[in-house]
Amino acid sequence: MNIRQWIAPLLFLFALVQLAAFFVSGGFADALVSGLALAIVALMIAVVRGAGRRTSVLLLMAGAAMLAAGGAGIGELAEALRFYGNLATLLLLAPLLSLPVRQGGFDRAMKVLLDRVGRKPAGYASIATGLSFFTSIFLHVGSLALIHSLTGHGEGKRARVQCLSLSRGFTSAMLVSPYSVAVAMIVSNFGLGLFEFFSVTVFMVFIFVGLHLAECYWLARGNESDGETAAPPAGEELPDGRTAGRRLAVLALALVLLIGTLLMAESLTNYPMVTLVCVLSLAVPVIGFAAMGRVNRLWPAFREHYWSARLPEMGKEIFLTLSAGFFGYAIQQSGAAGRLAEWAAAGNIHVGLAALILIHLFMLAFALIGFHPVVIATVLISLLSSDSFGLPPMAAPAALSASWSLATVFSPFSATSIILGGIFRKSPAEISLVWNWRYTALTLAAVVLFEYLYFFL
Repeated sequence: MNIRQWIAPLLFLFALVQLAAFFVSGGFADALVSGLALAIVALMIAVVRGAGRRTSVLLLMAGAAMLAAGGAGIGELAEALRFYGNLATLLLLAPLLSLPVRQGGFDRAMKVLLDRVGRKPAGYASIATGLSFFTSIFLHVGSLALIHSLTGHGEGKRARVQCLSLSRGFTSAMLVSPYSVAVAMIVSNFGLGLFEFFSVTVFMVFIFVGLHLAECYWLARGNESDGETAAPPAGEELPDGRTAGRRLAVLALALVLLIGTLLMAESLTNYPMVTLVCVLSLAVPVIGFAAMGRVNRLWPAFREHYWSARLPEMGKEIFLTLSAGFFGYAIQQSGAAGRLAEWAAAGNIHVGLAALILIHLFMLAFALIGFHPVVIATVLISLLSSDSFGLPPMAAPAALSASWSLATVFSPFSATSIILGGIFRKSPAEISLVWNWRYTALTLAAVVLFEYLYFFL
C-alpha cells in the first residue's frame, strides 16, 4: 500500500479539526488535534528523506529530552505537539487563495502589463517586483513561477534582474502579508494586532524595495535592449489594455477588501488573527468563484490545483513546523528565557540595540548553514523578553520579521533560492550569495539604522 496517498487527507483533516478547536475549545478537541499531529509526525518520518527529516527528528528529540528532564507528563507532550498547530493550519489553508486568482484571468492581465512596460530591464524590475509583491500576498511562494511564466527567459543582466525582482518582491511581501507564516508566528507569539505590527513593517517594505530597485537600475545601465516575452498558450488570447487594467484593478480591490476585513474582524472579535485568516482562506475561494459565476469550476480546481498538486507537497513543511513548535514549547517550559535575562541583567548594561543586531546576525548566520527560519525564530521568540533586554515594544517583532525576510534572500537552502535556481538554471548558492550579498549587507545596515531611529530616539 502506498502510504503517501494518506498525506493529503490527513493534512486537510488536521487543518479542519485545528480550526474547529479554535471555536469549540475543550479537552476532546485538544486531544484530537494532538493525535492528528502525532499521526502526521509518524507519517512524515516514514516518507520524508534527507536533511528535512534529520532536522525535524533532532528538534523532536531535543524537545522530548528537555520536557523529560523537567518531569513533563503526557499532557505536556500532547500540548507541545499542537503548540504550532495554528501556524500549520495557516500553511495548509492559505494556498486555497490561489484558486480564484488562477481562474479569473488575472495572470493574462499581468502579462499584458509586462508586455507593455516590462520589456526593458529597468521597467521589468519595477513591474515584476510590484506584481511579485502583491501576488505573493495571495499565492505565497507560488507567485515566483507565475510571474516568471509571463515573460521570456532573459540572458545576462536581464536574467539577473528578473531573478532578483521575483525573490525580493516575494520577501518584501512577507513583511506585511497576513498570510505569511512569519507574520502569523510573530504576531501570535507577541500578542500583537495586525495594524500595530504593519505600522512598523510597512516602512521596512520601502527599505527592501527601494534598495532593490536602486541596484536593478544600476545593473540595467548599458543593457536597455528590449527583451522577449513568453507567448500565450495556443488558443488563448490576451485581453486588451483596458480589460487587463480592469482585471488588475479588481485584484487590487480584492486585496484591499481582504486586509480590511481582517482588520475589522480583529477589532470587533476576540479571535486570534491566525484564526480569522484561516477562516477567510476557506471562504474566499467560494466567494471568488461565485462572483465570477464559475461555482461549477470550484471543485475541479480544488482537486487539480490544491488536493492533488499542492497539498501532498506540504508534508515536509508541516512536519518541520510541528517539530519546531514542539521544540519551542520545551524551551519555554525549561525556564531558559528567565536565566538568559538574569545573565544579561548581571552585566549592568543596556543591551537594547545590541540585542536587535544580534537577532539579525543570529538569524542570518544559522540560515546560511541550512536552518529554516521557522526553527531559528522559534528559539529566539522563546528566549526573548523585551522588558529584560531593554527593548521597546514592537522592536523585537520588527527585527525578527526583517531578519526572516533577509534570511530567505541570503540562504542558499531557502525554498525561494531553490525554486529560482531551478527556474533560471543557476546554483541556489550563486543566486543567494553571489547575487545577494551586497543587497543583504546594505539592507541590514538600513534596517538597523531605521530601528535605531524609530525605537531608540
